[in-house]
Amino acid sequence: MLCVDHDDPDTAFVYVWSETVPPKGMLANIDLIDDKKLSLRCRYLFLTDDSGNFIPDQTANSSQETLSQIYILLHRRGRGFRGIWRGPKGSGAIRLRPKTSQGRKVADLCNNWDDFKQWASRSRNVNDIACYRGHGDSNFKVSTSFHRDGKQRIDRFVYGNLATFHDHAQTFLNRGINLKDGSEYATLLALAQHHGLPTPMLDATRSPYIAAFFAFSDFLDNRSHRKPTPKYVRVYGFSRYFLDHHTPPSVSIHFPKPYISRLRVSGIHNPRLSAQQGEFLVTNIADLETTIQEMETATGKTFMVAADIPSSFAAEALEDLSFMGLTAANMFPGLDGICRMLRHQAHFVRRQMENSVATSGKDILPTNDSLWGEPEPK
Repeated sequence: MLCVDHDDPDTAFVYVWSETVPPKGMLANIDLIDDKKLSLRCRYLFLTDDSGNFIPDQTANSSQETLSQIYILLHRRGRGFRGIWRGPKGSGAIRLRPKTSQGRKVADLCNNWDDFKQWASRSRNVNDIACYRGHGDSNFKVSTSFHRDGKQRIDRFVYGNLATFHDHAQTFLNRGINLKDGSEYATLLALAQHHGLPTPMLDATRSPYIAAFFAFSDFLDNRSHRKPTPKYVRVYGFSRYFLDHHTPPSVSIHFPKPYISRLRVSGIHNPRLSAQQGEFLVTNIADLETTIQEMETATGKTFMVAADIPSSFAAEALEDLSFMGLTAANMFPGLDGICRMLRHQAHFVRRQMENSVATSGKDILPTNDSLWGEPEPK
């Protein structure tokens, strides 16, 4: 597997594994020979530790002579590459093929908000859906913020952004975070995700209604920037069987093979996680929809479902969700969440501003004395 970041096209990470050879990794320089030919020259080699994470091969990396003998020459063939590899102990053929997309997941169409509530009940009872994810535009694919940012190299994330965030997070929290402890590693990843760092994690929730809240609130908050205006929002659901069979005993995000794993995270130092009934999937795969559909075909089981709801029901849905106690103020504890909630309430069709002023205006508006000091004498 060959991974290249859009913002660093001159460097690649190559993952190699088989049934008989332990997984290996190679950080390489990319040299373009012409428009159809390129070479990869090794800079560092990596092995896997007991947890499955890649670690530098100190013995091989100490010998420049060994590294210089590792070489890959690739010729473009259609959308893929064919070529040869050479190393200190031999050579062989290599072929790289991009994953063929199976298209979008076919979603159930809900005609209105009430239809979605019925769908939510069916998804739990019929497909045993255990967690959900909301999108403010039904055209958005299931993909992590890391991959949407044009990134592929998990190694660069682990040794770069995450390492830097780890240092700052320890200072801010005034406590150490032990990255050798799987639980603390997961906590660090969740903090990074919830505070805006692009990560190879996918947010989800145990509640279909919280997923719908995120879908409709994202639509309202960003519709002026999206042209054309999305006609539908989408809610995805992942089955309990899929999640239970993709929950590793420990966290290992820099894993050599393509993977999708459920990640259990403690809510310590992260009040949003509990408020949002948060779940996470972590992956090194950019096109999750295609991969999950391939797994469904191979097993004959339903791993993922989806529902589309007309975006025109955003105000009705958010008002109903507010009646259930699901608001931005609850989902995002703090002043930012309260302001976001008030922005949403401006769209509620039954909100009567005059009633609010009539009942509480005298308590909100300051008197002349409190605003201006002593009144002028007449």
